[in-house]
Amino acid sequence: MSFNSSASDEDPYKLAKMAALDLLSRREHTAVEIVRKLSRRATLKEVNFEQLCSELIKEGWLSHQRFAESFIRAKRAKGDGPIKITHALRQRGLKSSEYQAILAEYDDWGELAYTILSRKVEAWPTEPKLRAKYQRFLQQRGFDFAAINFAINQLRQDTQESLNNH
Repeated sequence: MSFNSSASDEDPYKLAKMAALDLLSRREHTAVEIVRKLSRRATLKEVNFEQLCSELIKEGWLSHQRFAESFIRAKRAKGDGPIKITHALRQRGLKSSEYQAILAEYDDWGELAYTILSRKVEAWPTEPKLRAKYQRFLQQRGFDFAAINFAINQLRQDTQESLNNH
């Protein structure tokens, strides 16, 4: 494409592909995200987005596997649990078969929940209202019952050890 030709002279499919590649050069996307972003553009309404996404996948530009790996890594670093991550991946159009193996590679969700909880509270509280508050906090972050119990038991154990050492 030459820089001095007007956009109206260009093939909409070619413009859509260039726009998709521009998006993909910045970060990984899913096909659903690409379609959502490109279909907003009036000049690209006529484009067969399914064909475009298939072509981008065949050429290796678009990969749900890469997206899932990158997304899960970023969300874990932010402190999100597997339930919240799974929900977000589904919203972005991924099937469970495209991310379950990657999610399963991480078997330390309890440790992550403990790390998040220990940043928020130094010792496990004795008041039931506060204990419930911290459990809800971890649930909202997307941790399951097992991870929450691990974090609570670990914090409880740490609290007990610090009391015994003083």
